[in-house]
Amino acid sequence: MAGQLRRRHRREPVVLLTGFEPFGSNALNPSEAIARALNGRRIAGARIVGRVLPVALARINDAVRTALRDTRPDLVLALGVARATHAIRIERRAMNRADFEIADNDGTQVAGALLDPAGPASRITRLPLKHLARAIGRARIGVRHSTDAGAYLCNAGYFAFLGTSTPCVFLHLPPVSAMPLRAQRRAVEAALEELVSSSGARGPSG
Repeated sequence: MAGQLRRRHRREPVVLLTGFEPFGSNALNPSEAIARALNGRRIAGARIVGRVLPVALARINDAVRTALRDTRPDLVLALGVARATHAIRIERRAMNRADFEIADNDGTQVAGALLDPAGPASRITRLPLKHLARAIGRARIGVRHSTDAGAYLCNAGYFAFLGTSTPCVFLHLPPVSAMPLRAQRRAVEAALEELVSSSGARGPSG
């Protein structure tokens, strides 16, 4: 498949799992909780490395670059929270836009801005979204496809990741009031299993 995991001359593939810190009315961000909980786990023979990104437009690009440099992952599963969803939302693309309903955690408020004036209108993931949706559905978790990741920091982070050579896909999670954290974690684990397994890059067994 396009965007297969690159082994980079090591036996154990690495998946970077990112979440975001709390913001606005989200005192608990499930994406942060899951990224921290799965940090260091092995899934389908791959090592999961969790990182938490800032909800700050001025710092997001550097945070993405630092996470990629420090972990050198074979793929990225990026997570965020969406207040208006009750299912896991698989995002197909990131838009070159920033249009905030609320200020970010640095107090920045923007409207109708471009993330990269020299960049494309959008960037699209290369990972297999239908397979991903089926895997989450088999875990008995509600899941749906979405055309883009919105216009807040989730979108900005996704746009930055998709501008690199590392394959990435973004999942929007519901708030914990709409779906229990344990169910969200089960969905993320199923997604990780599918992404690693379908790439043919499982690590050694035993």
